[in-house]
Amino acid sequence: MGARSGGGATSGPSSSSALANNIEALSYEYPLTPGGYFGVKSRNTRAIVSDNPMSTADSFWKTLSRDGRPDPLPNGKGDRVRFDDNSLVVYRVVTTSNGSPAVEIWVESSSGRKIAAYQKIHFVLKESR
Repeated sequence: MGARSGGGATSGPSSSSALANNIEALSYEYPLTPGGYFGVKSRNTRAIVSDNPMSTADSFWKTLSRDGRPDPLPNGKGDRVRFDDNSLVVYRVVTTSNGSPAVEIWVESSSGRKIAAYQKIHFVLKESR
């Protein structure tokens, strides 16, 4: 599987506060920890558990990447979006570590908001009990 096209990114100008606004919008559905992370702690990453990880990851990406500038990954294995403040977000539909979709976030400036400078989030299937 390769990268998905589209997403929430646009080719127009990117506001330096766009990513902060997108993170704030996501935090209503996916609350941030006191340390500024999405999801729950996993091995070396974060995890958002879902009944449909692909759909959840797609929705998360669409909001996260809104108003950024598309900057495709050179290997074609994901989507990358840059923001005016040099923040960067990356979406991989399939990761090499566990095959789940994942999003990476590098925040250049938190603009006074409590968000971790870097985090990688895997979207994983909720286990039935």
